[in-house]
Amino acid sequence: MSICERIGTDPVATKIKLSDPKHSMDAARYCRTLNDYERKREEKYRKAEEYLKGCL
Repeated sequence: MSICERIGTDPVATKIKLSDPKHSMDAARYCRTLNDYERKREEKYRKAEEYLKGCL
């Protein structure tokens, strides 16, 4: 079971975790174009956010 699946079983933890990627994915944090690593990380955060929203 992945971390998102475990968090998704707890509504309070899900709401808390959903606030975390919002900060991590904020494009204003970057002063340059995203590199491949950063784009992959953002895609990972988007998938986790989508999954967790479905758990609520």
